[in-house]
Amino acid sequence: MLLRYPITSYGSHHVELTGGLLTKFEDYIIAKFAKWAESRRISREMGIMSDRELAELGLCRHDIAIIADGKFEGGHDQRRA
Repeated sequence: MLLRYPITSYGSHHVELTGGLLTKFEDYIIAKFAKWAESRRISREMGIMSDRELAELGLCRHDIAIIADGKFEGGHDQRRA
């Protein structure tokens, strides 16, 4: 997810000098922060669910971290790994 926002005059000067590298770096940092914030939100929301609610979804507490990292593909294979 890339967010576009106005660049300050200081940033604009550097974009001209670096050929856009500063903008790419800023986009990278913003994307990393957005991914981290989304991961925390998912962990927090799933963390308040009871074990029974998680079981109804076919999940256990261990799966929360995998889901929050975006690595859960479903199935019980990953639990044994």
